[in-house]
Amino acid sequence: MLPAFSAWADYPRDANRKCEIRLANKGFGPAIIEDTLVYYDGRRKEGFQFKSVEMAIEDAFGDYLERCYRVATGERGHAIGVDEVIPLAGFIVKPELLKLGDKAFGDKLKPMTVTIKYRDIYRRQWVFIVRNFVGFTFRVNSPAYYFWHRWMFRRYLK
Repeated sequence: MLPAFSAWADYPRDANRKCEIRLANKGFGPAIIEDTLVYYDGRRKEGFQFKSVEMAIEDAFGDYLERCYRVATGERGHAIGVDEVIPLAGFIVKPELLKLGDKAFGDKLKPMTVTIKYRDIYRRQWVFIVRNFVGFTFRVNSPAYYFWHRWMFRRYLK
């Protein structure tokens, strides 16, 4: 059993200004959430997962944000099954942001980092970090690989 996460964002379009950030388990076996940490511009957003994600979206889009209409609530102990997709956030941006282009939208999300600590059914612990649109997965108990990643991502593991 090896859960493996994937994360992506749906960009807004003229006909539909709704955006979603999604998380999916693309591995083999369920992932049982231990902790979810959300950062924006290197600063951790405190509170329950849904509140920290919402605060990061508000920080990212500021005046360009019309409203958040969905925020994830999966907390400690929540199991994400194989091929299950969780919407971390759903929000609508103002038309002014669309005029700035896709790069402007991406630049707003780039400083956001999400860390998900989870375990598989054999109680092996894993960490999935999405930073600068790139996802990294590593096993906590795997010494050489883990220490390198722990040092590299130390700010996003607290």
